[in-house]
Amino acid sequence: MKMTPRCTYCLMSRVHYQSELSTKDPEVIARVMKACLETLAENYSEDRVSTSVASEVHRTCYRVLNDSDPYRHVKVENNRTALEMLPFGRKLIFGEAADGEACTIDTSPYPLREIFRRAVLVSVIGNYFDFGIMGADATDDDFKRRFDLFFREGLFIDDTEKMFSMLDDVVYLIDNCGEIIFDREVFDIIRRAGGHVTLVVRGKAILTDVTMTEAEELGLPDHVDRILTTGTDSVGLAPGEAPAETLEAMRKASLIISKGMANFESLSDADFRPIAYLMRTKCESVSEAVGVPMNKSVAKLVLWDQRKDRPASGEKQRDIRMQALQIQGLRIQGLRIQGLRIQGLRIQGLRIQGLRMQRLRMHRRCGTEKVKMLKKADASVRCRRVYHVWWCEKSKSYYQSVTKSLYRILIGLSVKHAAVISADGFS
Repeated sequence: MKMTPRCTYCLMSRVHYQSELSTKDPEVIARVMKACLETLAENYSEDRVSTSVASEVHRTCYRVLNDSDPYRHVKVENNRTALEMLPFGRKLIFGEAADGEACTIDTSPYPLREIFRRAVLVSVIGNYFDFGIMGADATDDDFKRRFDLFFREGLFIDDTEKMFSMLDDVVYLIDNCGEIIFDREVFDIIRRAGGHVTLVVRGKAILTDVTMTEAEELGLPDHVDRILTTGTDSVGLAPGEAPAETLEAMRKASLIISKGMANFESLSDADFRPIAYLMRTKCESVSEAVGVPMNKSVAKLVLWDQRKDRPASGEKQRDIRMQALQIQGLRIQGLRIQGLRIQGLRIQGLRIQGLRMQRLRMHRRCGTEKVKMLKKADASVRCRRVYHVWWCEKSKSYYQSVTKSLYRILIGLSVKHAAVISADGFS
């Protein structure tokens, strides 16, 4: 996510807050604010990722304060309060037993898929509460009431169903202390589902984020398969600063789970997929970038078909994206396509000769209608993963426009021997 003007005063407000955590000397705080303003002025650009600018400003703050971890006491308090809230959170995840205690994963009345969804929601709600900073008390009924209210509100974007089918090899980028207590429940559920969990913590202390120190204190090695780091004290994960081992794990993962806004800000423009963003939308800039209102719980999955393919076997693949493409009576001869992904394709009366396709994907389930026309096509047609096609009719002018656009696409891709012939009497 790129820097926005409103990020500036939010960032400087955080600098002032953490300076007061470290010292009460007004002269020191004044020096910090001046130095950080200079760093912000030097680095600010709306073309830069917001977390890269924030990282430089926080590094300046810590250096002038001569304090490598101003939040050390806050992190301890966050974890303490979250641990006190854990029994209540487990009741929301697994259900409540007859004795009033939380069920376990074995005694829960819910199927594992539903348990996973509920655990993700509780984890996301945990992202809202900076427990120690807010002075939250786990014995406070109002605190539990708000937690329960957010739970009943549910996920504004809920892609947990899709996520559950992708848990074979998960890389989980965690965020803050406090909420990590609820993330731990998600780790256990992923492993119960047969998945492998690689945890990524911050390389050095930054804000209230979990480092290897807190991970070991909380016994996280017992809940995951391995722990890696971001390599530095960057806000979120900076791909240019992260260790090669961490980047390799992310590229090979069946699913990356990115927790919190900072990880979203640092990775939303990066080349890592498939990735699921879990967070509460706590600021306007992030809300706008995600496309949801403020103060909503989000579990948003971003898949491969929403990004450009990487080169494969030394050959650049073509990524054609078409939405709601509707074609009537289209005849294609000698067309070869690789890596075609189509969403909402609607075709009527398609005739194909000598067509070769690899990895053709069509989305949007169409009910009883299947791809009958492909079965009747020439024997040389070879398709993998062909799913569904919708059927409909459109006006002649629309098809003329689509046919011409498709032809331009083919020419632009330098496809040889491709011709669009006789689209039901018009061309």
